[in-house]
Amino acid sequence: MVKYFVVTNQTVCCKGWEYSSADEKCSPHCSTGCSRGRCVAPDTCQCEPPAQLDPEHGNTCITLCNPACHPPAVCRNHSCICDSGSSYNSTHCIPLCQPGFSNNPVSLACDPTCDPPCINGNCTAPNTCSCPDGTQLKEDGVTCKPTCERCVGRDCADACACKDGYVKHDGACVPSCASCENGHCVSPDTCECDAGFTRVGDVCAPVCEGGCVNADCSAPGVCSCWEGFQRNETRPRECYKPCAGCGAACTSQGDCVQDEACQINDDEV
Repeated sequence: MVKYFVVTNQTVCCKGWEYSSADEKCSPHCSTGCSRGRCVAPDTCQCEPPAQLDPEHGNTCITLCNPACHPPAVCRNHSCICDSGSSYNSTHCIPLCQPGFSNNPVSLACDPTCDPPCINGNCTAPNTCSCPDGTQLKEDGVTCKPTCERCVGRDCADACACKDGYVKHDGACVPSCASCENGHCVSPDTCECDAGFTRVGDVCAPVCEGGCVNADCSAPGVCSCWEGFQRNETRPRECYKPCAGCGAACTSQGDCVQDEACQINDDEV
C-alpha cells in the first residue's frame, strides 16, 4: 500500500503576531481586542483622533471630549478641565474672576465691570468710572462731561466749543482780533494797546512824548532820524541836517551848533 503525503508551506508568526490568510502575512495581535481602533503592535491599540484610549480599558477607543480640548486644558470625564483658578469656555481656559470683574472677550483677562456702564469714560475699578482729561464725572457717577475751565466765550452745556469771536488757545477760548500787533485782544475785534503804544487807526503805534523832529517814532520813546539827518546828542528827539558851509552841525531851525552862520532852505529840512 502506497502512502501519499501532502506537503504545504505555512508561515509561522512570532509571539504577539498572527497569520492572516487574506493578507498572507503576519499582523500584530491584540489579545483583548481593539475596539474602535486598530492594532498596530502586539497588544497595542491605536485610536484615530480625536478619539483616545479609555484610561480604564486600554483596548477601547472613546471620544472623551468633542471638540477636543484646547491646551492646556485636558479631557477628564468627558469634560475639558483647566488648571485651578481658571475654567473652560468651550474653546480656551479663562481665569476665574473675582466679584466686580469679568473676562475681557479679547485678552480673556479679568477687567473691572461697571453697572451701568461708563459713558465717555473708562471703568477702572468695580462700579468706578474714570474720565479722560478735559472731562469730569457728572452726579450720576457714570457720565463724563466736558470740563470748561476759563469758560469766557465758551459754551459748556454739552461740549467745550468756542463762541463766535473767540478761538481756542492753550485749552481756553480767547477773544479774536483781526489785527492786534503791539497790543492784546480784550474782546472780539477790540484791541487794547500795550504800554508805550497808542491806537492810531487800526494799529497800535509807539508813543514818543513831545514828538520827534525830522524823525519818526519807531518805538516807545525812540525817535529814528530821517534819511540824511543826524541825531542831536543834546536833544535826542531832534534830528538835524549837517551844515555843509560852516563845517559844523546845524539844527532843524538852521542854527549852527558852533554859533557860525548857516543858512538852509526849507526844502532841505
